[in-house]
Formats: sequence, C-alpha cells, structure tokens
Amino acid sequence: MNKSTESFKEAILRLFPPPGSYTTEEEQAIQKFYDLVDGDEILQDWKKYALEPIIIFCLRICQLESRPMFEVARALFQVTMVTFPDLVSRLNAKNFPNVATSEMFQILKRNRDDVGPSVVVIRISKWDPSKAILDDVLTFNFLLYIFAAKSSPEMQRAGILVIVDMRGLRLEHVRHVTTVDLVKKSAIISLKVPTKLSKKVVKGCILVHSNAIVVRTFHAFKWLIPKKMEKKIELTQSDMSYITNLKDPSTLPVEFGGTIDDKEAYYEGLADDMMSDKRLIPALDRLKNEILRRNGYSKIC
Repeated sequence: MNKSTESFKEAILRLFPPPGSYTTEEEQAIQKFYDLVDGDEILQDWKKYALEPIIIFCLRICQLESRPMFEVARALFQVTMVTFPDLVSRLNAKNFPNVATSEMFQILKRNRDDVGPSVVVIRISKWDPSKAILDDVLTFNFLLYIFAAKSSPEMQRAGILVIVDMRGLRLEHVRHVTTVDLVKKSAIISLKVPTKLSKKVVKGCILVHSNAIVVRTFHAFKWLIPKKMEKKIELTQSDMSYITNLKDPSTLPVEFGGTIDDKEAYYEGLADDMMSDKRLIPALDRLKNEILRRNGYSKIC
C-alpha cells in the first residue's frame, strides 16, 4: 500500500469508530454484510472502501440488520451513480470549512443513561447559500454526526431526532432549493428501507419556529416527500411537546422544552476538531473522483 492510499484511509477512518472488540452478534452481522457484497456484481468492486469501522458504524445504526443495510447500499448506489450522478459530482468538500465556521449544526450531549435518540439541531439562519450549496451543507452535517458518534456505540444505535430551527428563513434560501433538486433528494429518501427499520433510525424531524413562509413552502413541496417520511415531520411555532414526546425533557435544552441550560447542552468544538485533519478534504475529493471515474462520469467532475 503506497503512502497516498494509506493517508487516504487514515483520513477517512478518523471519522469512524476505531477498530475494537465486537459482540458475537456484531461480528456475525459484519460477516453477513460482506458475504452479500461478495455475491453482488455491482458492489463487490467497491468492497475495498467498505472498511470494518465504517461497516460496524452503519450496522449499529441499522440495528445489525445486514440485509436491509445491503439493500439500502445497493439502492443508494443506483440512485447516485446511475440515475442522478450529479448528486456526487457537485459535492465540493472545499466548502466544508465555510460550513464548519458557520455554527449551523449542533449535536446534543448525551450521558450514559440516556436511552432517547441522538439530537441534531440545524439552524437555518446560519446558512449562507453563497458559500455552500445545500448538498454540501447536508453532507457536512452527516459527517459531523458520524464524527460525534464514533466513540459511542450507544449513540450509534439510538436513532436520530432532527430539530430544524427555521428562524431566519429567507427567500434566498427558498430560491436555492429547486423542484429538480428536491426530486433528486426525494429519490434518496425514498430508498427501500423497511418501515420497521426506518422507525428505529429516524425518530422524527421537527421544524420549530415555523412561520407562514415555512408553512407555505412546506406545503408547496409536500408532494415530493415520501409518505413514510412525511409522517415523521412536524411543523410548530412554539409547541415543543413534539420534541418532549420523543426525548426526555431532562436531557433537552431549555429552548426545546427541556431543563438544561442552552449554553451547556451541546458538544463544543466538534466541527473544528473534525476539520483539523488537513488530509480530510483531499481524501473526500479523491473518493468523489474515484467514484465518478469508476462509473464513467469523469467528465462531470
């Protein structure tokens, strides 16, 4: 293995749990997933990227259900590589530092006794569309969640509750999201994830401080949202019971109906820590270009 490849793997793996001891059930789930990949002509060529720390992280999120995870991986490959390859090609990791300094994303701290879902907070007012497109923003948020959860198997298994603070939504934000973009993102959301598993992974998406513009925009694009996802989305101006019904108030900040001081509720320095590895952006760019090149889309890069 050359130094470039080694550096690439180190940068990517830094986002995921370090190799360690697994339970018997986890070892069996990992092996079953690899067996499924080995038997698939499309995915087997990408097995070199399916490193064990990445697979165990995803399996824990999927409650160790190997086949559903395999089916999601295959469907995701079809959507992003065949149907809408530009979803990958237009990602620009060089925009991540701008997203990181925006403080748009916050992840709620967890204690060892917390049995509720992990909470990710997205603050729309912090998003500047001139510095990062929505695709980059969402990808960064996903990577930040992985980075936050990498050392906590409990957090990986807990499922996710997304809270979107809609204060500061401007027409500039709305114009940035086209119908075509939403159709493509809807295709990803519509992946054939079993309903039972979907309920375990995504606990809800609550849009708080939703004013008239938010409500009108939501209903204008509502037809694009898959039914199974639509049921998990709630819009509210100030009623935080949607959140406290899903998460114990003693584990929530005051701003969302809890008891924890808002300034003490969130992990600090996560984005800076993740971006401190200068190999990360080149590694992500290399992975993107490799994906596109191997699938005949090098001209899109």
